[in-house]
Amino acid sequence: MVAARVAFLLRTRSLGGAEIQSVRAAGALSRGGVAVSVWTLADSSVAHEAERLGLPVTALRRGPIAPGLLRGLDVLHVHEPRDLPWAVLAASRARVAVFATRHLAASPRRRRDPYHAWLVRHARFVAASDFVRRSLVEAYGIPAARVALVPYGYAPTEAPARSPRAGTFSIGMSSRLSHGKHLTDAIELLTLLERRGVAAELVIAGEETDRGARVGLLRAARVRGVSGRLRLLGYRRDVPALLARFDVLLHTAHAESFGLAILEAMAHGCPVVASAGGGVPELVEHGRTGWLAPPGDVAALADGSVALHRDLVLAERLASAARAHVATELTPALEAERLERLYREVASG
Repeated sequence: MVAARVAFLLRTRSLGGAEIQSVRAAGALSRGGVAVSVWTLADSSVAHEAERLGLPVTALRRGPIAPGLLRGLDVLHVHEPRDLPWAVLAASRARVAVFATRHLAASPRRRRDPYHAWLVRHARFVAASDFVRRSLVEAYGIPAARVALVPYGYAPTEAPARSPRAGTFSIGMSSRLSHGKHLTDAIELLTLLERRGVAAELVIAGEETDRGARVGLLRAARVRGVSGRLRLLGYRRDVPALLARFDVLLHTAHAESFGLAILEAMAHGCPVVASAGGGVPELVEHGRTGWLAPPGDVAALADGSVALHRDLVLAERLASAARAHVATELTPALEAERLERLYREVASG
C-alpha cells in the first residue's frame, strides 16, 4: 500500500499526558503522509486538541463500534484500554488490523483469563518503554514479539529563553496531583534543602486527578512548615514557559511508565532530577542527561538538587546533553516512522 489509512480510537474526555501524546503522534503521522483520523467523544478535550492540529475527527459514543465505520481503514489504533474489546469486535468483522498502545504499565496481579487471551490473539501492542513492554508480557502472557517498543517523540513548538528567578532556587514539577506520583516526597525534599541552607520554592503545574491529593499535599507542607514555599498552579497549557523559569524539573513518581514531563523538560533544556523507577532510566542517563535517585530516596533527590543548584556548569552540561538526545533520538518524526513501519508490516501479511 502507498500509505496506511489509520484511525486513532481514544474515547475519553480527559486530556492528560497520554491523551496529548496520542494526538501529537497522530499529527506526526499525518505530516508524514499517513491518512489518519481521531475517533473520540463529541465535544471532548481530545476532539478539540485534534481539531487544533488540523486532524479529521469522528465523533463516537461509548460502547459498540459499527463495523461499517471501518470500511477503507487499514489499522484501528486503540489508546484507551476500555475501547480495546469494542475495537476487536468491530475490526474482526471488517478485517482491519488492531493495534493498542499501552500508556501505563499493567498490574502484575492480572489473571490470564479467556477474555484477555482473546484480546491478545486479535491485537498487536505498542509500548513506549521496555518497562511497560515487560509488564504486558508478564501480566497478560502476550508473546514478546507482539509488543513493539515505540518511544514517545517530542519537539518543542516554542522555546522561551531560560530565565530562572534570581536568588530563589525554583524547583518545578509538571504532574497530576495523584497519590501515585508521590508528591509528598517533594515536600520532604523542601525541608531537607532548608536544612542545608538552600532557599527553594516548589511549583507544581497539574490538575488534581485523585480526590484528596491536593488537600493532602497542602497538609504535608503545613506540617513540615514549608507552606509558604509551595505553589499549586493547577492545569496549565504554558508548560514550556514554566520550564524556562525552573532551575530544575523534579519527578518523584516511584514507577513511572515513561515520563512525559521529563521528556518535555529535556527537550526545553531544563535540568532533570528524578526517581529512577519504571521506565525513567530508559529516558534519562544518570550523570549524562540528568540526575537519578533510587525511588523513594528523598535524600538522594536532595543531593542532586543541591549539586545542580551549586554547580551551574554541571546543570548546563546535563541539560545540553538531554536536549541533544531528544532532538536526535526522540523526535515525533521517528515515533511516526516506527508506527508506520508496524502498520506496513501488518498490511503486507
